Amino acid sequence: MACPELNPKQPPLSYGIASFKPEDYNDPAALIAPLAKAGFKVLTLVPTFEAETQELNVTYELGHGRKRARKVVKITNKKTPSLDAIKALAIAGIKADMHVRFEPHIDPDVTLQGHGETYWRAQLVFEPDVVPPSYYNVVLDPLFEIIAEIRDTPIPNLPNCKPCFSLTLGSELDAALLAFPGKWLDILNRLKQKRAKYTDLEPRLIFGHKINWDFLTVKRQNEWCSLANAVDKELGSGPTNLDPNRNMPNVMAYLAKLDYIGVSFYPPLAGPNAGGIDPNKWKQKPTDASIGEMADLLEKQWQQFLGQIDNWGPSVEIGEAGIGTPDAADPWTVTNPARMKTPEGRNVAEHVVRGIALWAKRQADRFKNKSQSPCMAFMPITYWTVQQFDWLGLRPEWREYGIEALIEWVKRWNSGTFSAG
Repeated sequence: MACPELNPKQPPLSYGIASFKPEDYNDPAALIAPLAKAGFKVLTLVPTFEAETQELNVTYELGHGRKRARKVVKITNKKTPSLDAIKALAIAGIKADMHVRFEPHIDPDVTLQGHGETYWRAQLVFEPDVVPPSYYNVVLDPLFEIIAEIRDTPIPNLPNCKPCFSLTLGSELDAALLAFPGKWLDILNRLKQKRAKYTDLEPRLIFGHKINWDFLTVKRQNEWCSLANAVDKELGSGPTNLDPNRNMPNVMAYLAKLDYIGVSFYPPLAGPNAGGIDPNKWKQKPTDASIGEMADLLEKQWQQFLGQIDNWGPSVEIGEAGIGTPDAADPWTVTNPARMKTPEGRNVAEHVVRGIALWAKRQADRFKNKSQSPCMAFMPITYWTVQQFDWLGLRPEWREYGIEALIEWVKRWNSGTFSAG
């Protein structure tokens, strides 16, 4: 049945719980309690799977220079919490009156080793259904089976409401999406067939795919094609002579079949790519007026980079957003996290976190749930919460990044008693 307890007047907020080690989901109660106390009604689980890779003797264009390409050897779950641990955390969320989003990540081995070398998941060129073992078999099918198993878990305080779920098929895997859109469509159709076998689940489980905020720019598409062609040149197989003009129609055909399109929304919020806004603007103590200005800027950036997807058909959600640097020109930056503990860093974080919520509320029509899901009137807005992004201070090791003003704000926002930014 429908769940009116999810605020029907604005998109609900969600706070992601990512894993990077097998033990990261070992204490469901400790992870869920702060979210329940803050009034979150949507739980986002981001279990990370490892991509074992091999450096290739070819380079490709990315940003302002050339980078070495890496080949995906296989996808593994050896650094992922067990399926039982993932299931237990999801059940704990449901019992705390939450619906559950599953948004799996894959990270290359060089990134997860933590030695300074990184390789962004968006750069991975791989076919998601190639065996053995395939991304579908290691990641998506097991998560679907968890959802099927827990689909009737009761929500204690909502006896007439069953939990709803979403499963993001690919998260920020932009090169793989551009190179193999037909393979992603095959996987979507396979999962839809599995979903159809559960008549009581079908309207409560929706499927989506998450792209990066700049995926639709010609510059980024050309970079991903350059990468895919470099990998193909080395391996002698794959998307030969890939070109955005030929493949983007196939990408759009796949995206149009989804229940929702998610976005990792990290557009520039200062500097020349944000209308010349002085980065110091967001370092000042926030006011309702300045939060409103941040919301205005976010809408301008959406229109510039992503406005076209508003009319593509599927629902739209913010699958990930946040701020990792006081400079705001590059919100995605993860280096030098200690800067976010300064007064200026906390002011910037408050501008962005509150600004995103206000922007989504102002643009609520964009985030209406267009699927047949009976649970949520609006698609959620999810915050990325790793290390300096963890403004709630959810993890003990990141407690020092918690921001008391935002903790109190989100309680009021989720309760519907905070109407302004």
